Amino acid sequence: METDGRKNLTGRYALAQCFFWAVRSALTAFAALYLQEKGVGASFTGVFLAVVSVMPALIMPYVAGRADRSEKHGLRFFFYVSAGLLAAALLVLIPLQKAIAGGRGGLLFGGLSGADDSVVPALRLSGAGFLLFYFCALVLASVPEPFLNSMSGYYERHHFRVNFGMGRGIGSLSFALSSFVIGHTVSLWSVDLIPGFALACILLCGASVALLPPVLPAGTETTPADRAEKSGRDENRGTDQNMNRSTDLFSFLRRYPRYTVLMAGFFFTAIFHTMTETYIFNMMEHLGGDSGSAGTALLIANVAEFAVIFNYERFRKKMSGSRWLVLTACLFFLKAVLFHFAPNLPFMYGAQALQAVTFGFYAPSVVHFAEEEVLPADAVRGQTVFMSAFMLGGCFGNLSGGLLLGSFPVPVMTGAAMGSAALGAAIALLTLRMRGSRIHTREEGKQKRSIT
Repeated sequence: METDGRKNLTGRYALAQCFFWAVRSALTAFAALYLQEKGVGASFTGVFLAVVSVMPALIMPYVAGRADRSEKHGLRFFFYVSAGLLAAALLVLIPLQKAIAGGRGGLLFGGLSGADDSVVPALRLSGAGFLLFYFCALVLASVPEPFLNSMSGYYERHHFRVNFGMGRGIGSLSFALSSFVIGHTVSLWSVDLIPGFALACILLCGASVALLPPVLPAGTETTPADRAEKSGRDENRGTDQNMNRSTDLFSFLRRYPRYTVLMAGFFFTAIFHTMTETYIFNMMEHLGGDSGSAGTALLIANVAEFAVIFNYERFRKKMSGSRWLVLTACLFFLKAVLFHFAPNLPFMYGAQALQAVTFGFYAPSVVHFAEEEVLPADAVRGQTVFMSAFMLGGCFGNLSGGLLLGSFPVPVMTGAAMGSAALGAAIALLTLRMRGSRIHTREEGKQKRSIT
C-alpha cells in the first residue's frame, strides 16, 4: 500500500506490536498469581517483583547506548538478541516449572517438610532455578520494547509510512484480550500454560518483525537521514569521548534539559499510576467491591486506552510531544483526585475511563517526544531513559503502596498517590517555559519541523 509515494508498513508493524504485548500480558499481568500458585509467599512475591521492575530500568539505558553507538548492527539485531534471550529463558522455564507444581504453599518454599530427605536438595535446586529463569524472563520481557518503538521512527525517517499510534493501540487491545483469555484459561487448567503462551507469542513477534524492511546500522550513510544520524553520532563522540558509561548518561541528560525535567516529573506520575494499578483490588474493596469489580475497572481502562492510542495520529498534529506530555501529567493528577474522593463503585468506574487521556496519551506521546527532542544518534537511548525513569517510579509506587496498605487504610494510600501525581504535574508544567536543547534546535532546521 502506498501513501504519498511511501510504502505503508503499519499493518506489519501493528502485528509485531500485537504479539509483543501479548507476551507482556502473559508475563507481567499474571506474575503474582503465577508465583503464588507455585508456592511463593505473598511477601516474597512483592520483593521479587519490585526487584524485577528495577532491573530493566538499570539495563536498558546501557543497552540503548550500545545500540545508538553501533555501526555494525541495526535495531532489528538488538531486538532479536533480546527476544532470543527471552525465548531461551522461557524454554528452560517450561520444564523447570513441572518440578514445583505443588500449588500454593507447595514445594517451592513451604512444602518441603513432608518430602523425602533424599529429594529435598533437588527440589530446592529446582526451585532456585525456577526463580532464576522466571526472573530473567520477566526482566527480558521489557527489553525489546524500545527497539520495537524506535523502528517506527526509523522507518518514518527513511520514507516509509508507519502509524505508531495505530500499532501501539493494537498492542493495548492485544494486552487486554490476552489477559482475558489467559485469566479464564488458567482458572480451568493451570498457570503452567503461561510460559508456553508467552514463548509462542515472542516467536510470532519475531516472525512479524522479519516481515519489516531491514534496519540499517547507524554508520551506513545511504540516505540524508543516515548521514544526519552519523553526523550527530560523531558530534556526541567528540563531546563525550573521555567519559565512562555512567558519565555518558549524565552527559545525555545535560544535553537535553527539557527532556530531563519532564522525565523527572513523570517519575512521580509513575508512582501514582503504578500504585493505583497494582492495588486496584484494595481500592475497589474499600468501596464495597470485589475481584470482579476490579476486573471490570481494568477492562474499562484498557478499552478506553486502546481507543485513544489507536487514533493518536489525529491528535499528534495539534501539539508537540512535549506539550502532550505536560497535558497528560495534569490529567493524571485529575484522575488521582477522582480516585481519592470516589464515593462509590460507579464513580470509580467513571474515573477509570480517564485512562483514555492519561496512559492513552502517555504511551504514544513519549515515543514521539523522544523522536522530536533528541538527535537521531541518541534515538534508542531517548526511548529507554524515559521509560526507565517511569519504571523506577513504578517500583517505588509498588513498594510504598504495599507499605502504606500494611499500616493504614486505603484513603491514606490514595492520598499519597494524589500528592505524587500533583508533584509530577507541577514539574511537568515547568517545561512549558523551557526550550529544547541547543544541539537539537540546530539540527532541527535540517531534519524536522521546529517543536519550540
